[in-house]
Amino acid sequence: MVDRTPLERIRLRAPETLRLEAYLRLEQRIVPLLLKSMPELIKADLVSNRVMNVVGVMLRLWTLYQPEPGGSSERISILHLRTEGKIPTTANDLLSGLRK
Repeated sequence: MVDRTPLERIRLRAPETLRLEAYLRLEQRIVPLLLKSMPELIKADLVSNRVMNVVGVMLRLWTLYQPEPGGSSERISILHLRTEGKIPTTANDLLSGLRK
């Protein structure tokens, strides 16, 4: 998937070409199951935005629950490891640095 800006990710919509006649009945059965499995706040958001297909629901969930690439402490530790300047001298040092 192409990296998109956060604003572009919010505007993602499911293409209509994915809504084939063969899958409409399956979609009618899956969407209520998905809606039952989520909190009321998210369900209300989906209903108010009229997202009533599987791909649209999944895109919205991925937008809401997109994990941040590491917390602030993880970013700080990575930055510290990169700027520390220790050059590994053995293969074991190199492997342990890569694991960190």
